Amino acid sequence: MVDLPSWKCAAIIFATHAAGMLCIVEAAEAPFGLVWSQKRESLPRPSSAVADANIIELIYEGSALPPPAKDAQTIALKVCDGHGLQQVRWVSRAFSLAEATKRFFTIYAEGVRRHGESDEGNASNGTAGWSREGIGMLLERAEQEGYRVVMISDGPQFARCKSEYEQITGHE
Repeated sequence: MVDLPSWKCAAIIFATHAAGMLCIVEAAEAPFGLVWSQKRESLPRPSSAVADANIIELIYEGSALPPPAKDAQTIALKVCDGHGLQQVRWVSRAFSLAEATKRFFTIYAEGVRRHGESDEGNASNGTAGWSREGIGMLLERAEQEGYRVVMISDGPQFARCKSEYEQITGHE
């Protein structure tokens, strides 16, 4: 595990340390040293925010990204009324297919090391998930820009938050 000064590593994911090492996180904490159920007021200031029903999405781009996220284009945090932080999405910057595939399999291999083989998706097709840990990843085409790795980590109350959202809005 990489020791990061002000951003301790927290469930598999998403970041690379300035030295280029993959930052992997412990399942009890959210990525980037955040804590599941953390309230919006205690989270770093985002680039922008979008509120919808019981969820506010905090979006981090450019200089608002945490220091260990040098390969990220965007990080989005979903904060739910009454439940706090319940989802972290990390979207890499665009890479060539070869480089994005290499990064996908590097992260996947670490996930397998920590959590065993994924029980969702098919890594050879660019998707993988660990349902018990609430972690998913995929390799996706980014229009003409190239390819991106997307990682999603759900907090322990995310399903409840999503259900409340669906009740409020009438849609998924």
